[in-house]
Amino acid sequence: MAKSLCVLCSSFIESFGEVEDANWSSRLRVAPNIHSLRSQARTGCHLCQIIYQSCFYLHTVSWEHQDYPITIFASPPGNYNPYNVDYNEYCKMVYDTEDEDGLPFRNLNPRQLRLSISVGENGKGRIHYLPVVGGNDIRKEGGMSFAFSNSSTPHGLHEIIQSAKEWLLICRNGHVGCSNSASSEKHVLPTRLIDVGSQIEERMPRLHITSQDTRDIEYAALSYAWGDAQANFTKTTASNLDDMRRQLPWNKLSKTVQDAIIITRGLGLKYLWVDALCILQKEKLNDTRHMEDWSFEASRFASYYQNAVLTIAATGSESSSRGLFLERPTLEFNPEPVVVLQKSYWTGFRESTVQPLYPQPRSEIVNSALLTRAWTTQERLLSERILHFGANCIFWECSGGYVSELHPNRWDPPHETFEFFNFKNIHTFNTEELTELWYDFVSNYSLKDLSVGSDRLPALSGVATLVSTRCQQKYIAGIWESSVAEGLTWIAISTSGIDTDDPIKSERVLPSWSWASNNGLIWFLFRRDPWQSMIQVINFCSRSKGSDTSGQVLEARLTLKGLVRMVDLSQLKLEYPRNKHAKEESTESNHRDTLKHKHMANMDGIKPAEPLSTHPRLCLLVGTIHEPEYNPWRKVKMGVACVLEHSGRRYGEFEGYKRIGLVSLPFDEYWSEVKDVRTIELV
Repeated sequence: MAKSLCVLCSSFIESFGEVEDANWSSRLRVAPNIHSLRSQARTGCHLCQIIYQSCFYLHTVSWEHQDYPITIFASPPGNYNPYNVDYNEYCKMVYDTEDEDGLPFRNLNPRQLRLSISVGENGKGRIHYLPVVGGNDIRKEGGMSFAFSNSSTPHGLHEIIQSAKEWLLICRNGHVGCSNSASSEKHVLPTRLIDVGSQIEERMPRLHITSQDTRDIEYAALSYAWGDAQANFTKTTASNLDDMRRQLPWNKLSKTVQDAIIITRGLGLKYLWVDALCILQKEKLNDTRHMEDWSFEASRFASYYQNAVLTIAATGSESSSRGLFLERPTLEFNPEPVVVLQKSYWTGFRESTVQPLYPQPRSEIVNSALLTRAWTTQERLLSERILHFGANCIFWECSGGYVSELHPNRWDPPHETFEFFNFKNIHTFNTEELTELWYDFVSNYSLKDLSVGSDRLPALSGVATLVSTRCQQKYIAGIWESSVAEGLTWIAISTSGIDTDDPIKSERVLPSWSWASNNGLIWFLFRRDPWQSMIQVINFCSRSKGSDTSGQVLEARLTLKGLVRMVDLSQLKLEYPRNKHAKEESTESNHRDTLKHKHMANMDGIKPAEPLSTHPRLCLLVGTIHEPEYNPWRKVKMGVACVLEHSGRRYGEFEGYKRIGLVSLPFDEYWSEVKDVRTIELV
């Protein structure tokens, strides 16, 4: 079935006849940038429209990236696989549905044409697939592009609120794992809440001071990114607290907060919790009221998000100035499927269909601007249920599953990732499983961005509090009492997210041995089985401004006993953390690269301008792992040890040392004959 195509796309489509030739491939520079592609799509070309929508739905482009050229590639199976994943699995991941009206991507032909879209120069940009199905099945979910509500209109906003109210009702009444169970934690109310007022009754929002006598208060919580650290919107401070209790200055609130108040009213809830308004913010240097209030509130974040009826998430917004109801440029088009002819050795030619895409909750979450932030990562983990305002659609997430405005009556099962599902079932884990879950989470969390370096531990304080209620252990600057050795086996893969040249942003009081002292991606070597600890924890000293799990560390020291020896670093390959762009690489691939060299030291800090002094360094054996040799059937026992530097201080009878790196060396060669056992103070 012929569909409207522009001259460029028509020429590109005509070349598909040779697709099964082994060395065949075709490429077309569709447009110099996204705005040019939009103009071409406006001429009525359905393939341009499909490509245009896919760039937004799969998050390979944004309005900010105006000058990135857009290219389409066609190739036989296996010839062009930019993601290095199975094509059928990729299509299933993004588009799979069990609904009988769903698109038939499960029937992909193993020799099917592959289409890839690249946004950037010379294949170095972001890339995604356009799935192509066999035959001329042009079924399309009825008017899918127009199934979305235009939230900028009163009618669209009403539809969104009605859907959200129905989802909330279904979740509370029908999802066993989502019902807010009665517990002592349920009695922990936020100190302050926003009384959202009423537009009908002309009652303006105001700040409300809660009382522990009103245990039945229900409220929503807001998860959002402030944007610029100096975001210019009204916040609550010690000096304006009384004014905020009388009335919030509507026109000075951020757009996201205004929209969240509107949604909260629509859902029939009276109260909303927003950090910028419900916690006293800093208004001067050494603001003691702010510091005391923040310290107290930070220890309660877990309860605030867990006990909220739901969390309203500005998932698609990079800044609080953008609001919840985002512009959706894709709604301009409603493309039809494009049928093309493809060469076949059996039948001469066969028809294939390029289907229009539609947004998916999974893609909206994975690629969201919000969840690149450290603070908002824990907010998602702790929330009972979340109403996401994504870049391309609005959807619901809870332990019971996902549902979106595209199919408001179809619930898809939850994705069981440790980021969301496992923490909802933390009560089922034993101590060993909790340890693995924690360090898996920490590795993922280390990729997240922070505006203030000293927030690295506070930004996961809620998750730490949640874990502590289960494991009943001492928490020491990011590691747990039962797994000190494991917690010391981190290596710094990259540095990212913090401007360490800014003394305010990089301000921290963190021990050298804590993974949180690094400002980028980290990985734990103990995850390589089998692992055996080789140190004895004699004592630990930890002081915090608030509770231990608040992450507001004042001092943290470990007294450790174990085997030590001098190691000549000049005989090792020294590996330093990569720059911040390395965070886009997978942690597993980075980890494998790091372990290829058997005589390697992973240094903690950035590579110094002057070569590191290579005189022998004292190393403390932490534990052993087993690594495969070139022969995969044989593994070598490796000794994992902290590289130490004298701190210049003594602590009682013990010398103080700082950690400056981690080495993984063959045990038989380096440690089997070592007899020197010492007790040191690690600071």
